[in-house]
Amino acid sequence: MYKIAAIQFTGDTITLKTNETGEIPNNSTFQELIKAYIAKNKNHVIAITLIFFITLAIRMLSIKEVFVDGNVIYYGYDSYYHMRRIVYTVLYFPTTLWYDSYLAYPYGFEITWAPLFDITIAIIAILVGFGSPGIYTIEMVGAIFPAVLGALTVSLVYLLAIKIFNTRVGLLSALLLAISPEQMRVSILGFPDHHVAEVFIFVALMLIFIIIIDKITISKKTTKNDDSAEHTSNLRGKNKKNPEYVMLKNVINPDITSLHPVNYVNKKTIIGSITLGIIIATLVLTWVGAPIYLAIFISYISIQYCFNVYYMRFSSDMMFISGTAFLTSVLILMPFYLSTDWMPIYQVLTIVIFLSISVISGIIANATIQKRLNWYAYPLFIITTAAIVFISARQFLPQYYNTILDGFSYLAGEGVLSTISEALPLFDSAGKFMLEMFFSDKFGLNLLFATCGIVIYLVNGVTNLSTRKEIKHSYLLLLIVTISTFILTIYQQRFAYLFSIFAAIYASYFFYKLSDLALETYITKSREFKSLKNPTKKRRESNNQELKRLARSEIIPVIFIFFLLIAPSAYYSYVFISTPPAISNDWYDAAEWLRTNTPETSYYNDPVKVPEYGVMSWWDYGNWILYVGNRPVVANNFQTGIDIAAKYFTSANESAANTILDKHGTKYVIVNTDTGYGYKDAVYGKYSSVLNIAGKNTPDYMYSFEYPTPFQTIKQLLLNDAYYDTLFARLLLLDGSSIVNPNNNMADALTHYRLLYESGGAGITNNDISIPSIKIFEYVPGAVIRGTTLPGSEVEISIPIVTNQNRTFWYINRGISDTDGSFEFIVPYSTPGVPGNTKSQEAWYSITVNGVFVGSLPVNEEQIMNHEMIYIDAVGTNIPVNNINERKTNPAVMDVAWSYDTNGNIKYAPDIIGDLLYVVSDNNIFGININEATLSFKQDMGGKILTPFSGKETGFYFASMDNYNVVKIYVIDDSGTGVKFTFPLTNKIKTVSPVLVDDKLYIGANNVLYAIDISSGRVEWEFEGRDYFIAKPTSVAGTIYITSYNGTAYALDASSGSVKWTSALENKSWTPLVYADKVLVAGTRDNFIKGLDAGSGEVIWKHRTGYFVDSTPVFSDGVVYVASYDGKIYALDSQNGELVWKSDQFAPIFAEPVISNDELFVGTWDGIFYKIDIVTGETIAFSDLGEPIINNAIILNDMAYVTTFYGKVYAIRI
Repeated sequence: MYKIAAIQFTGDTITLKTNETGEIPNNSTFQELIKAYIAKNKNHVIAITLIFFITLAIRMLSIKEVFVDGNVIYYGYDSYYHMRRIVYTVLYFPTTLWYDSYLAYPYGFEITWAPLFDITIAIIAILVGFGSPGIYTIEMVGAIFPAVLGALTVSLVYLLAIKIFNTRVGLLSALLLAISPEQMRVSILGFPDHHVAEVFIFVALMLIFIIIIDKITISKKTTKNDDSAEHTSNLRGKNKKNPEYVMLKNVINPDITSLHPVNYVNKKTIIGSITLGIIIATLVLTWVGAPIYLAIFISYISIQYCFNVYYMRFSSDMMFISGTAFLTSVLILMPFYLSTDWMPIYQVLTIVIFLSISVISGIIANATIQKRLNWYAYPLFIITTAAIVFISARQFLPQYYNTILDGFSYLAGEGVLSTISEALPLFDSAGKFMLEMFFSDKFGLNLLFATCGIVIYLVNGVTNLSTRKEIKHSYLLLLIVTISTFILTIYQQRFAYLFSIFAAIYASYFFYKLSDLALETYITKSREFKSLKNPTKKRRESNNQELKRLARSEIIPVIFIFFLLIAPSAYYSYVFISTPPAISNDWYDAAEWLRTNTPETSYYNDPVKVPEYGVMSWWDYGNWILYVGNRPVVANNFQTGIDIAAKYFTSANESAANTILDKHGTKYVIVNTDTGYGYKDAVYGKYSSVLNIAGKNTPDYMYSFEYPTPFQTIKQLLLNDAYYDTLFARLLLLDGSSIVNPNNNMADALTHYRLLYESGGAGITNNDISIPSIKIFEYVPGAVIRGTTLPGSEVEISIPIVTNQNRTFWYINRGISDTDGSFEFIVPYSTPGVPGNTKSQEAWYSITVNGVFVGSLPVNEEQIMNHEMIYIDAVGTNIPVNNINERKTNPAVMDVAWSYDTNGNIKYAPDIIGDLLYVVSDNNIFGININEATLSFKQDMGGKILTPFSGKETGFYFASMDNYNVVKIYVIDDSGTGVKFTFPLTNKIKTVSPVLVDDKLYIGANNVLYAIDISSGRVEWEFEGRDYFIAKPTSVAGTIYITSYNGTAYALDASSGSVKWTSALENKSWTPLVYADKVLVAGTRDNFIKGLDAGSGEVIWKHRTGYFVDSTPVFSDGVVYVASYDGKIYALDSQNGELVWKSDQFAPIFAEPVISNDELFVGTWDGIFYKIDIVTGETIAFSDLGEPIINNAIILNDMAYVTTFYGKVYAIRI
């Protein structure tokens, strides 16, 4: 062993040397060496200090968001459970929290989080509080600690970058990391989560590792052929007599002499290796997933061994360092494993395996050299051995094998993890890849520039490899760590906070290379000009101009690229810093309300026993409710109880949902808008995850369809009754009341839930409603009300409720009396008022029978909480029973007689003339013989077919447009296809909507309506409207009625085109104006069916539907029948818009209904063709065609001819 005799400084590195005798002078103490290092590197010390405080200051900018009104508001979700554990640890130090009865209520939950992060903050809090800190002191320390640790991490990254590259790269790396959005997210003030500790420890581990391995001296290459100059020993300029080297005879093969740097195995090496082991143990004690990170290092060690074999270099030093490090960590961790239950066996076993790999692989690598084998024999042997071990583990260690598979499943984000945002892949689509690469809220532009830096880095490495030039250990380690962390980030974006370090380093390296290259010419010229002696004035001016030109062409682009490096990251970090924590405002207030307005539960600070009751919420918010609200939770952010919460919130049956609450001792239920799906067509939120975890099929809860505009077809999602019937939606959107849901169907009342609290902020707002973001319900037994009336009567009991936000809603429960006239209700609200801020506006429930008020009833709190029975006398016995239509639940199935596939898209309704069914599919006209079910003709029209229209006796007409905006009107009849006339337009048209009336063609093209003589093709008049004419004109008694897309209705004189009147429909309209006995009926996209006076255009009635109305109305015997995208058909009195009947719930409908023989036929977007009784609205029969039906059917001789959007033609027996 050799002692340090002197210090030699070279650039950014320090080299410790010995004298010839290996002795150290008496005056060279360790303290003096440190002082000498600081004196020589004072610039680095200043830089590190500045980096630390600047980084800390940036992270403290969120102080106004975190320290609010005497409270500490934390970012994130898990941070709140960290704080619960930290507070417990302070109270019961040195014990920490390993079991919590407030989790997974009522069962409790074993805490498996690694404890070091929480214990560290607890110790600091105890020191700051002089042994007995208050809660605010503990919370303050918890908020500040991650910011301090983040600043230390940036300082370490500076050291790491200058160790691998140089000071310029180090400074820029520190700057980029200081403003990195992902680093900001995990190290901001107020985010006490272990992620920041993971990053700090990982960087420290890597830095110490690089410091040690870069000091490994290069072993002498052994020779495969002593006569070969290529394989002679290469000491890389070192003297064989240098005492740093010791010649050893190889104990395995005495014939081969090798150089082993055993001099490096000294006190400093041992201390460094032990330090590595301590850091490894620290990492394991900080995060249970630490083996994932350690696998990166063991991968590097194995690959480094491979390179050592390639360069004929022994691996003894690496074996010693890695073996000592892993052995040290095992020795540290073993007492924790033996004395506690939280540390799983795989933690220790994995490190033991890594220890074995590092030593055994090194021995094999050395043996490969000693046996003079080809270098690739080593990796082949290692891969084969690993495969054998893996297969053997499956056979002999199934538990550990399954743990490994679970690890891969974890990285792949399978199962529940697929519902967690941070566990989702970084790139889930090509578009997302481009976004994250070029401009993302995680990396700014660092990922793009880092990619360029990695390419340059790889080119250098490949060049060295091809010339057999030595590759530094640190070069390979940095590359492998970068690639590995990037792969982890691709699989789970949570690892972006770790990869952001290496993105910053490589982006800085790229900028360093680029700036050097760009400035090389400028610097050279500048030096050249300065070296000139006594230049003339003209020469000086010329030189200055040249330098300015070079500055513009080289320096300014470098400055611009520097701006691109900094600006996006700084922007996203600013956005994050200026955004309040997710719990702020509504959620914090709700949790505070829960804590102060509900019965206190026991054992909060010592959660070893089961408390009195639990709270049901979605698991994302469990930690908030637990820490701020001080209440036990069924589900929380450990994913405990997640399946229970999912089943509860997706239940469509109150009784089944109540069983879940009873089993889990739940007293309060919290719902919030972010967990739901939104409202109507605003489909967003977390509810898909809720459904997936509950094992439900997500598409079942919404309709998916398309609707047209003049410019494109819009894909649309629309929530349906499967969603609105869930307990979650009924609580959040309907307050548990029996009212009409957003899909325009009556909901059943919830009988055991009463609203206690709602937030002041709205989570859903639109023209119809404003839904508070959070609601808290109490689960109560409810009072039972029993009475009698006439059989079959509609009975309703209701009471107005005023919430804590002074919003009034009606709690309504309704039902129908049974055959003996009895009825029963369970109600959750007491009439004196509900404990808390919600109260009833009246002192009694109102009771109505068949719509007539018959009495009132008080209900007290005792009756509600004791589930008491309340009997009332017979009511409403003199009120006539309404005629309630009871529809069949088993409609018949209509058979398909024949079908034909056009292999195209059918966008327009077919028509029948004679025995031929005319169908337009893409640019083709098909003529199908309906009697023989055979194709009579098919004709490709070349140009785009715009729309067909029928002349009936005179043939099948349609319009087409060529590339020159020339519209051609064709007619097909028995004699074939012919051009009736051409019609040139000056502008490219988006829409054509023709109608043929009395040999006059009325055709809307864009925003102009033309009247054309069909025999001559002459334009008789034209009218310019305010917007596109989408709907076909309607001709009645010399008047043309038409609507434009913006919702303007026109009445025009058929002979001259002069305006009789205009009317505003108040919203976009796609449907024609259908004449219904002096009333014009149209649908609009504000969810209404509207009736206009045909004489004046005045809107005289409206009827609300559940969604857009694009289907053309049909009129028969005083009733207008209109279909809506809400999946229902409305039969309305044409004169006043009153509802005659409403159909069963179907899928969205765009197709126009058709009436034949008192039966209505219509197809839906999900491909089902229905037959409906025109008098009652009863569904008589159906035929499932499996493809969207968007056009009206043709009914002829007990047969319905139906087309689907995807090109099928069906003849259905009706």
